[in-house]
Amino acid sequence: MEWTLAAVEEELQPLVQEKRATWPRMAELMIVTDVERLWEQGEHESFTKWLEYFAEQMGVTSGYLWQVLKAGRAYADYQDRAEEAGVSTVDMSDLSVSAEALALCDKISCSDPEVADKYIKKVLDGDISTQELKEVWQDVKERKEKAEATGTEVDTTFLKTDTYSAENEFKVRAKKALKTKWLEASLSASSSPHLQRGTVEKTRAKVISGVQVNGVKLPELIIENCSGQNETDIKIHAVAIGNVEDQSIPRYVNYCWVLTDSDYNTPDGWGVLKMIEVYDEKKEEQTWGINVEEWPKPQKATSRDELIIMALLK
Repeated sequence: MEWTLAAVEEELQPLVQEKRATWPRMAELMIVTDVERLWEQGEHESFTKWLEYFAEQMGVTSGYLWQVLKAGRAYADYQDRAEEAGVSTVDMSDLSVSAEALALCDKISCSDPEVADKYIKKVLDGDISTQELKEVWQDVKERKEKAEATGTEVDTTFLKTDTYSAENEFKVRAKKALKTKWLEASLSASSSPHLQRGTVEKTRAKVISGVQVNGVKLPELIIENCSGQNETDIKIHAVAIGNVEDQSIPRYVNYCWVLTDSDYNTPDGWGVLKMIEVYDEKKEEQTWGINVEEWPKPQKATSRDELIIMALLK
């Protein structure tokens, strides 16, 4: 079939409105537009200019169309490599996975085909969630930034190991578990003297990620707001998942915790949290919660005010 830009746009229009269910066909049409330079028929300066124009006409963001295109290209490349290896694949039009998941695989791979194939296969087999992919990408992104700062390229070898996959899955479960009300429940039932608050009427906690202060990247933070009879008491908890990477963390927070799934030599004064399986009555399914194994000691938190300002900006 000989394509024209008008024909592509006509078929794309209803697909864009449906979005999620039709992204594979959208990707195919955009790839054709790019490869066969159909955008020139509309007198656009480039494929990018055409994509931005079309997104505006359809009332969607160009970022969404780029995500769909990246997903389509990533899967097309995966199919080419599979064909060379004599492995059969599902037609792109029959895919049931999300464009976001495949686009994340593309970013994670850093142009390493072996890594791309590993994660795309995980997506196709249902062995990894979009949230888990986001966590992997965040890790890769940070490593890339460090590599670029030193004028080197990121080494993707760590992505090919089963050990890394297991560690990442634990981090995803841990971060999900932190969203539960474990802190409020633990404090209300606490037998730890320095955490007991007899006048506390209500405790609220908010989890914040990705805060940096003075070049120090802090672990997961929990801002605990305790409302009493005539006062409000704010405490900040730092929760390092897996291990402690920076010994200066205590200067910024009131309490420090390590959330781990194994025996870990916890720094002095740090509390220990362990993952536990709990039953979610609303969803009627097993999920992950957190249990306090050892209570932390109060930290001096000499630079806490700096952290509060940064946390408020998040």
